[in-house]
Amino acid sequence: MPDKRYDSRPAGKQPRKYKFVGEHPALETGAFYTLREISNLTGVNNKTMHSRMVGKGEVASKQVRETMDPFGGRSKPRDAEYDRLNKEELKVSDKWLRVKL
Repeated sequence: MPDKRYDSRPAGKQPRKYKFVGEHPALETGAFYTLREISNLTGVNNKTMHSRMVGKGEVASKQVRETMDPFGGRSKPRDAEYDRLNKEELKVSDKWLRVKL
C-alpha cells in the first residue's frame, strides 16, 4: 500500500514548507520539506523539530542534529542504573526506610 501522507490534502491548511540550507545525508540542500518529512527522514522527533523551528524560516544543519539527553550528552541507551547500595547495611536501611508508617 503506498504511503499517502505526503499527497495533496482535500481540506484544511496546507503544511508549511521550509527550505533546507544545511548538510545532511538524508536531505537535499535547497529542497523544501515539511517538518513531518524532515522528522521522518532524519529520525528527530516531530515535536522536537517543531520546537527547534520556532521563529526560523530555513532549516540548517543545527536543527537536524541528533537529539541530546537532558544532561547535555548524546542520547545513549543505558544498560541499567548502577546499584548505589553496595553494602548489606545500606540495603537493610533502605528496606526499612521504605516501610509505610
